[in-house]
Formats: sequence, structure tokens, C-alpha cells
Amino acid sequence: MPKTQARRTTEERREEIARAVLELIGERGAGALTAARIAERVGVTSGALFRHFASVEDMLVAAVEQAAGLVEASLPTAEAAPLERIEALVHSRVDLVRAHPGLAWMLLSDQSFLALPEPGVRRLSQVIEATRSFLDAALEEAASRGQLAAGLDPAALRVICIGTIHALARGSQPREGAHGRTAVVSALIQLLKQPDTKP
Repeated sequence: MPKTQARRTTEERREEIARAVLELIGERGAGALTAARIAERVGVTSGALFRHFASVEDMLVAAVEQAAGLVEASLPTAEAAPLERIEALVHSRVDLVRAHPGLAWMLLSDQSFLALPEPGVRRLSQVIEATRSFLDAALEEAASRGQLAAGLDPAALRVICIGTIHALARGSQPREGAHGRTAVVSALIQLLKQPDTKP
């Protein structure tokens, strides 16, 4: 006899639904998100979804929370040198967004702030602010150590770092593969650092 699949706990099912929402957003955009599509992805009836969430909006908020956890886990530790932390952040964030296309919509598109319910907007704003704070701290530490090129403003450099992440995360052409990304990140670090200093 075939083994019956163990029944999922409520928490496991909620996580599965949130993951499905994130996947569907990445594939079709938030405008195409419906209970029927989510249920089909999860393999349950539409009615079963609403035993775990009160509304599709609540499912969106859960997807934001799941995305936020992924983003927060991708922040490098503060143990490395500041420019090494920035380099690691660029690589980890690009890898993360490419592995979870729904994150691109949440993190790289202003549309998310218009389409998400208010709790999702607040949580997403926290995550974006955490990334900005991470970069600010690394850039300010690099500046205090004399590792930033003379005359470069750390606050302006944060915009360049975030822009680099966005450009690489959106890239889909073969020339923007791992080798192309390495060249871009290397150029960013060279731009940031004082000549003759280590990352």
C-alpha cells in the first residue's frame, strides 16, 4: 500500500501558501494573484486556503513576511572588513532575488508599495531600511578606516551600491552571468576604495 502523506500542521500550510504567493508574484505579477491560482499551486481547494488565512491580502502579508526573513538572512555578518561586507551583500542579494523572482517585485519595484496591504508595506519598508543601514554602517566604517577613496560621500555611495544590486538582480542576458557580475562587483569595489587599501 502506498504511504499516506503526513498531514501538514497549520504553520506548515501557512508557510506553503505564503511560498506559493511569492512564486506566483514572481511568475505572473501581483495583479494575477487569485485564490484559485494559489490553491492550484498549493494543491488544495480555494476553501482550504481560507481555513488558514482570512483573505488573499493576508496571504500577501504572509508572503512579505517570508520574503523579509529570506532578505534578513542574506545580510552578511559584521565580522568581515567593511568593503568585503558590501561585496558579499551584493552577491548574496543578487543570488537571492534571482532564486526567488517574487522578491524582485517586492524589493525592486515601486508597484509593491501600491499593491500590498499596509502591514506588508510596513514590513517591506523595515527590510529595505535594514539593508540601507547595513550599507551605511559598512561605508561609514570604511571611511573611518581611510579605506574609501578621497572625496566620496558615504551617503551617495549607498545609492550606487543599491543601484548595482538592482541592475545585477534584474539582468537576464548571458553577458550578465556570474563572470559578468564578478566584473561589475569588482568595478564597484575599485570605485569605492582608496588606492592601495585592502577590501
